[in-house]
Amino acid sequence: MSIELRRFPRVAYRAPGELELHSRHLDDSSETIRIPVELSSMSCDGVGLSVADQSNLIPGSQVTLSFVVEDGEIELPARVVWAAGARAGLRLRLARADADARQTFANWIVPLTNKTARN
Repeated sequence: MSIELRRFPRVAYRAPGELELHSRHLDDSSETIRIPVELSSMSCDGVGLSVADQSNLIPGSQVTLSFVVEDGEIELPARVVWAAGARAGLRLRLARADADARQTFANWIVPLTNKTARN
């Protein structure tokens, strides 16, 4: 049995979102696939989500996660870490996000995780 170690606290967070992935990992086309998702948990470097059809989510795939918060839409690059049934986990790739996206995400996630950690 493996033990999962997390660097940042994970908090429950329910919201709709969308994953965008290029089908390059499936074939030679450059078609973009958009998959509606339901976010279920967040941390400063990862996301848990539910998806109706995870057949295109292959661990290692590069995706873009989009979701809406109070200050607007957040769009972040990520990598699929695992996918099983209707659930999947993503590792956020914040170093690849533009500065505005990183700042919007930081302004949103830090108070969310701090508030949950105090409760």
